[in-house]
Amino acid sequence: MNADIAVLEAELSRRLAAYRAGRDWRVLEEPAAAALDLTGRPVALLGAGSVLAQPFVAAALARLDVRLLVDNVRIGQIRDGHVMAGDAALAAVAAATPGLIAVTCAAGEGGMAHFTRLAHRLGLPVLGLFQAMRRLDLHHIAGDAALIDHADPDRLVTALDRIAAAGWFQDAASRATLAGLALYRLSWDDRWLAGLRDPGGIYFGSDALDVGPDEVMVDGGAHTGDSIADLARHTGGRWRSVHAFEPDPANADKLAAAWGGRADVILHRVGLWRQSGELRFNGAGQSGSALADDGDMLVPVRALDDLDIGPVSLIKLDVEGAEAAALQGAATTIRRHRPKLALSAYHRAGDLADLPALVDDILPGYHFRLRHHGAAWFDSVIYATWEGGSGKGDGR
Repeated sequence: MNADIAVLEAELSRRLAAYRAGRDWRVLEEPAAAALDLTGRPVALLGAGSVLAQPFVAAALARLDVRLLVDNVRIGQIRDGHVMAGDAALAAVAAATPGLIAVTCAAGEGGMAHFTRLAHRLGLPVLGLFQAMRRLDLHHIAGDAALIDHADPDRLVTALDRIAAAGWFQDAASRATLAGLALYRLSWDDRWLAGLRDPGGIYFGSDALDVGPDEVMVDGGAHTGDSIADLARHTGGRWRSVHAFEPDPANADKLAAAWGGRADVILHRVGLWRQSGELRFNGAGQSGSALADDGDMLVPVRALDDLDIGPVSLIKLDVEGAEAAALQGAATTIRRHRPKLALSAYHRAGDLADLPALVDDILPGYHFRLRHHGAAWFDSVIYATWEGGSGKGDGR
């Protein structure tokens, strides 16, 4: 990580002061982007089938002049009278439509990069998903929807104020990561991520967390086993046990196929939550599948404290916005065993403050470090180790 902390923190302070003076999000974005207004302009939605973008897509179709929906895996599908097209259709629409603005709806790193490059090659101005949501004021309409919250600058500003008051993330790498991430998530200009990406790799390769061959890991959001594979690379395939939690039936089947042959990998086909029961789930088998109030299926959920799995040395949570609920359901486990924690902190806009505050409430004495592992808004991780004392960071 080679980001200049002083430069990042000074620029963040300047933009926050400008925003607080008038609460106008335009002062947070770069001038060229801030000048783009979707109202009255023809719009093309790129990656319009993205599961995570559906609240925005629905609002855009109802309120904007949408000329084209592009989604290369859903070509021919019809949405509100629009036929989904492939990449090739964009050039013709762009040539025939003066003033066309492209909005990248894809939420994954590859899709975002692909559609941004496609629009730039055609000379189209581009807005990202959160910038477009901001312009439709969706965060004031949709309430506490996890993804939409990222469009609301106030959510992040409040989180930054809480972090400053609590004194979390005091080591140099965490300070640079926090400032760079904040600038990115306020402006949605990815140049602020330059130099921030942790070169060691997410979870087990980070300098913020030590892992060894004796881990008893709870893998919350085990997906198809990618985190277990990463742990194997860093420990030579050795651990005491891995408890893999995955509620998505399609992912759980792939997880079982990949790791079911090892007796020290225990598959739990449930989600982690604050209490045990059943909850609705959406997007099974797709990227970003998650618990959702309007989900099309029911999945079992369990509080970790309700399961008799014995001592735990490491809890990793990447559960699509349910991290806080999963921590609440693991409070007794955390107090009893003081495990290391690796917590995804990007699904909800307030996670950067909400998650360390919750851990502090459960057991004071954890020290927190922040690292970023992605090329965009995802893969920010809070690493926490119990060291006693204030819990505010060790200055490393």
